[in-house]
Amino acid sequence: MIKTYSLTWWIFIVACYFSFNTCIIGKNYYVNKYASGSNDGTSWENAWNSFSVIEWTKLKAGDVLFISGGKDSTVYNEALTVEASGDENKLFTIRNGLDPMHNGRVIIDVPGKGMKIIKKRYVRISNIEFKNVTSGVYIRGASTGAVNVIYLDSLKVVNFKKQGGIFINGWSSAGLDATVDSVFIRYCTLTTSYLTNKQTDVIYAQYCNNLFILNNTITVTSRIKGSHTDGIQFVHNIKNITIANNSINNLTNSDINNKCNGIMGADLIGKGLFFNNIIYAPEFNNSGNNVFSYSNGKTLDEAGSWYIYNNIFIGGGTINLFKIEDKDAHIKNNIFYSIPAETGQIYLRVPLEDWSRLDYNLYGQNNGTKGDKIFRFEGSKSMNQMQNLGAELHGIDRENPVFKTPFINLHLQIGSPGLNSGINLGIPFNIDKNGMERPINGNWDIGCYQNSH
Repeated sequence: MIKTYSLTWWIFIVACYFSFNTCIIGKNYYVNKYASGSNDGTSWENAWNSFSVIEWTKLKAGDVLFISGGKDSTVYNEALTVEASGDENKLFTIRNGLDPMHNGRVIIDVPGKGMKIIKKRYVRISNIEFKNVTSGVYIRGASTGAVNVIYLDSLKVVNFKKQGGIFINGWSSAGLDATVDSVFIRYCTLTTSYLTNKQTDVIYAQYCNNLFILNNTITVTSRIKGSHTDGIQFVHNIKNITIANNSINNLTNSDINNKCNGIMGADLIGKGLFFNNIIYAPEFNNSGNNVFSYSNGKTLDEAGSWYIYNNIFIGGGTINLFKIEDKDAHIKNNIFYSIPAETGQIYLRVPLEDWSRLDYNLYGQNNGTKGDKIFRFEGSKSMNQMQNLGAELHGIDRENPVFKTPFINLHLQIGSPGLNSGINLGIPFNIDKNGMERPINGNWDIGCYQNSH
């Protein structure tokens, strides 16, 4: 039987992970490709001058491996395989230098995987860039060794050419249990190659427990016919996932690539928290494209629970702006907006256990087909028809959300029907995308920003 998790439990887990002690309390070691000293890693002058000569047995929990970025930037044309771990009290950290003349950009430019983290634990990677790689960071667990607690902070991956700017693979031949647990992807900037016909999902994860994707900027630019590009794809036994405060821009043209999604997920176990995200896909105008798509590969009794709150979904004319297959989905305080008229339905592939869990959402003035058919559930349905089921009793039916600057500044202007029209959802959803606290009492604004007037 699949273990279930209460939302209260999952909020507790989120709080515990965010408070994890990431203090640096060990020794410092150094990599500098231009070092000419003893190359023992003990100072910038005596730094290891290549990733291949790092003496990994010296590196312990709490230690920091600094890589020189020079005054402005330094390019390393070699991959880096992490061969050290931290422990439950102290992380092992790899980052760019902090000292003048070494605090420039560290750029790893290789034709393969830029960095591998295989069967390692309690590792933090910070302020590293990857360029022209197949994957930026590749995380792999196995039955002979799991991956636990990995922080990927403020990374930049650009012009990557195959699946996964960040690729997480916890598959094990020993069974279906995930071998990767607790990965945090935070404040990263990830952009695909413009010219590729390969599958280039920006963040790809499978067989992973407790995945956190937070405060990232994700951009898909692939324009070559045949490329399959999702902003985020997670599949195959993902147990608990939090996706929050991200900006996801999928700029591919669906006339060329008709199997692209802003978010594509499947097989959630446990809880899925999806809040304060912007997903913008202005050229999605094909039935094979979805701004958000989730399919349940399990039986409905094994499926996880989704909490989809205070997001903004914008599509360029795809039939299904938002598609979900989960009877325990909670969908509130979102803005669903289709740019062309009479497009962008909300496709509910199965009935919700409680239709009141779909409520307080704002549907743009262009949404729906055949005039007022915003929803697709056992045929196309209008707002009134869904309200007869018990859904959207407080929903806003096809009105202009009145963005401050459409598709650039998505704060709501004074006079927007979304102001003070959402429901108060409590912790952990009470902080908006800008870090502003939503009201303790009273209604919230719809969308990912709480506006102050």
